[in-house]
Amino acid sequence: MPSISENMMGLWRNYHLTQQGRYVPVLTTDPDYARVLAQGKYPDGSVRDTASINCSDLAGEPGPAMFAATARELQCYIAGVLTPPRLLVPKRKAVDLVPIGRGWSFSALVGAVDTQIDLSGLSGFALARTWHMAAKPAVPARRTAFVLGGTRLRELLGWAQRRHKLSIKTSGTHLGLTVAGAIATASHGSRLGFGGMQDLVTGLHLVTGPNQSVWIERKSRPVLNDEIIASFTNQPPIRDDAVFDDALVHLGGMGIVNGVTMELNRDVGYALSIKRELIDTAWLADVAAGRWTRIARRLGQSGKPVFYELTIDPMNWDGNRAVHTLYLPGQKDGFMPDPPVSPRGFADLSGTMISSFIAAKEKRGFPGAFNLYTEELERTPNYTNPPRNAPWNRLHLDEITGGYPGALYNASYAVKREEVADIIPLICEAVKDLVPTFVFTLRFVSNPGGTLAFTRFAETCVIEIDGFSRNAPGFPPDFGNVIAEGAARIRACLDGRFDYSMHWGKLGNLDGDKVWADFGAPGTPGSRIDRWRATRARLLDPAFAKVLWNKALIDYRLLERPAAAAEGEA
Repeated sequence: MPSISENMMGLWRNYHLTQQGRYVPVLTTDPDYARVLAQGKYPDGSVRDTASINCSDLAGEPGPAMFAATARELQCYIAGVLTPPRLLVPKRKAVDLVPIGRGWSFSALVGAVDTQIDLSGLSGFALARTWHMAAKPAVPARRTAFVLGGTRLRELLGWAQRRHKLSIKTSGTHLGLTVAGAIATASHGSRLGFGGMQDLVTGLHLVTGPNQSVWIERKSRPVLNDEIIASFTNQPPIRDDAVFDDALVHLGGMGIVNGVTMELNRDVGYALSIKRELIDTAWLADVAAGRWTRIARRLGQSGKPVFYELTIDPMNWDGNRAVHTLYLPGQKDGFMPDPPVSPRGFADLSGTMISSFIAAKEKRGFPGAFNLYTEELERTPNYTNPPRNAPWNRLHLDEITGGYPGALYNASYAVKREEVADIIPLICEAVKDLVPTFVFTLRFVSNPGGTLAFTRFAETCVIEIDGFSRNAPGFPPDFGNVIAEGAARIRACLDGRFDYSMHWGKLGNLDGDKVWADFGAPGTPGSRIDRWRATRARLLDPAFAKVLWNKALIDYRLLERPAAAAEGEA
């Protein structure tokens, strides 16, 4: 059966080195209180209480049985957090409980004060059976998977392809993130004419307190029948399109995502094409209009692409050949022999770029991030001999890293796709005098689900600023300041001229004023924040709601920080 192991005073930092534990002792009985007095400073990256769940022994169990077993264990854990055992030496009640997965977020959605549970071991999957399903399910059982929330996409795809010849329709750029983490911020980026990762989810199983969990699905798209739902939850199911949308992009604040049902599709092959080609205002006009077949034709490809991504040099966008990445339908029956998954994105190649720069910087100085990137890209198998019929999991790496922790900086801006031809020249002009430490990458999303999806336009273009942070070895320390200045200039250029939103989990100084402007200030007609808050209040046990928060939810003014337990309260 599943088990949760606990530890104390562990140091925790995310891979990007942008967040850490925030524990601050306040009682003389708290661990490390004496050291705090001696040092006179805190936090040091500690989390008072950490936990991790393990459930590998559930492999092969039916989906509903998996959900029931892990939900029980998580409910018991929450009960212990809310009511710690009475000890001879009192222990302060936890002020927070932050669920984390891989910790990929750059923002303060991760990093706890008192209590953090690592859910990356909450992994498992099973195909649904016909007797699990509603009378008229929107997706048949043979393409519906029960998936535990901590499952990595790589694991899910490996199982689905090997056992059932099934796959997923989209993902983010990488497959190492967990299912719960992917939907938390509306992860995006890998298919034209489709939303984000959250749009693969057909049902949500949330642990919402020490004695409760709830199943949520859309009324318009039925999934499971009442008997099956009752086997793993003790609350009446919620079949409501609006509530489902509210809970979908959860930002870590709607409960613990114990599991989801996901829609799978037939496993097919894709041809990868990466081209270098000049762009101009006419090209941007085609992007703004979504003329994907025409763009593919201009790049020497026939047919409509499944995916298109455009990476440009912000300092010379119309004079340096941009990088155009397409997925097209596979060119022959049957998959190619598995090629190694090789890097192609800026983040994937960042380690190689750093090494190349360090090795050659005395001879040539800094050639610029875009030139470094394209030099390394053109040496990769993806560029020189791209796969012609590869399954989805052979097109994406697992990790967002080049091997140097904290070396990357990333901010993302979602804009209306139809305004791209006006926006790109303006933001490039705004940053052209900066040291060229970053690139812009454009990806596209259509009709995304989720009340708080930052990709909130019917046709969205996400403009990513990818570059080197102040932690990148071998570069001058002020490079990190340069890219932060670039992100600030983009915001200043967009403010008051274009409607846009920012990625919840990335950098760029997203703040509460911007969030309220984008999603409606509380108390105003149609406020999405009011909707999200009302659904959270409906779902969560009140005591659990007081501790289930993270710093980002407070900074974004989606929640007010709950009052901490009084000193000495056992």
